[in-house]
Amino acid sequence: MIKEAMNCLIENIDLDFISAKEVFDEIFSGLSTSIQASSFITALESKKPTYEEKTAGIISARDAVGKINLGLNNADTIENIIVEQDEKYIDYSLTNDLICSCCNLTALKYCFNARNYSSRSFDILSDLGFKFKNPDFDYSNDIERINFGYICLSVEEPFFKYSWELKNNLKFQNILSLTEKLLNPYNSQNIVLGIKDKNEVQNMAQILIELKSANAIVISGADSLPFVNISGETMIAEAWKNKIFTYSMTAESVDLKSTDIKNIQVENNLHCAQIIKNLTENNVSEDIFNSVILNAGFSLYISKAVPCVLDGIALAKKVIIEGKLKEKFEQLKNFYS
Repeated sequence: MIKEAMNCLIENIDLDFISAKEVFDEIFSGLSTSIQASSFITALESKKPTYEEKTAGIISARDAVGKINLGLNNADTIENIIVEQDEKYIDYSLTNDLICSCCNLTALKYCFNARNYSSRSFDILSDLGFKFKNPDFDYSNDIERINFGYICLSVEEPFFKYSWELKNNLKFQNILSLTEKLLNPYNSQNIVLGIKDKNEVQNMAQILIELKSANAIVISGADSLPFVNISGETMIAEAWKNKIFTYSMTAESVDLKSTDIKNIQVENNLHCAQIIKNLTENNVSEDIFNSVILNAGFSLYISKAVPCVLDGIALAKKVIIEGKLKEKFEQLKNFYS
């Protein structure tokens, strides 16, 4: 199938969902050669992947990894995802996770247990003293108690085995980064997805609907930043029960002061880790504080912990000021040790 698909892509012809899924199934099961797979991904990105082609790739990757049953109520779980992380800024997916875990939501994350695998949140938590357990160790029953799950998947997973080297060999951003971010082995029903391209927010919201996400929100901030940008306009698409609502907002529209983007930048992951530690002590600048609660407010809202974003921002602020974030941080650090 991959040869026929290549001919279509070279002719700038889009693949339908079934055809694209068959090709990705071949890639993720090792039935195609590395040269064939590289050529296919290159041609696909050159043409620009369609909504159906992206959906096919994500579903194929999920099929390759399979599901993890943690026995949780999926309505109370949330997955905060940022595609194409920029290390000049705070890891808002992680700060959102920590704040949500203080509010009776279970924040779920995963990575692959490989020496050369890099997950920004994983690295930052490691810098903060977290020591993640062996992937063969079953501690799923404890995740509901601490409201924070971070599990390392085996490198023997078919998706990792056949896509990791391929992705690393391709020296450009491609669909494999998106499929990796949306593997979702926990089947979370609430998803916050940050992307850089504001023109893709509605398409990605539609993809999340196809992936059976009950409540999802896609965010693209000003300056092509994959989070709610406190310094400018942010494009947003909400997906609720097969309906999509799109709009734009600024910090002022939720009663927060905007600031220069330079005021929320970090030097590197180690600096980011220190800021997160300071955040738990309520000891960060007003600009960083407001930026964190602004982003967390959307996560609390989409997961129905609060009825609106303004209430989500207020709840995130309360969690930090009253010391609940510090308590949760210490609980998690003690557990992951």
